[in-house]
Amino acid sequence: WPKSFAPPPQYARGAVDDRLISLLDLTATTLAFAGLKKPEGIESRVFLGTNADPPRRYAFTHRDRHDEVVQRIRSVRTDRYRYIRNFIPERPFLFFHAHKEAMYPVIPLLRKLDKQGKLNAVQQALLAPRMPDEELYDLNSDPYEINNLAGSTDPEHRRVSSVSAPRWLTGSK
Repeated sequence: WPKSFAPPPQYARGAVDDRLISLLDLTATTLAFAGLKKPEGIESRVFLGTNADPPRRYAFTHRDRHDEVVQRIRSVRTDRYRYIRNFIPERPFLFFHAHKEAMYPVIPLLRKLDKQGKLNAVQQALLAPRMPDEELYDLNSDPYEINNLAGSTDPEHRRVSSVSAPRWLTGSK
């Protein structure tokens, strides 16, 4: 925290804050620090300061289009689970993207190591020709989202999938 400003009550040097925060929340938080109220109807929440909003129970994300790559992905995350719905699963996660191929050296390296048969199963999953239709991860036991629990017969995972996946997210009627 900058030395010239008093830290907000939620800040503690060296501490980890595990609240769910959306990138959207930077807007309301910045406005609050400037002494301004957030506009009515804005989805952004103040996460720092004396007038902080209650913490989020859910954070929603999406991936649609980046340059020439179109992917339609929606997700919802709680403090424990992340549910993902891939609407175009026939497109691989690492679909060829000229900018990323040039700017992220790990992607061409993954492709090279894959051709050489040097990737383990977890690494190779990033290059799978198809994404799963749905994904569910228990972030307490699997923080790196390796073991997809979607379709699990475990009653708790089935309950979480049905609760975490609202109709608009799954495309069901």
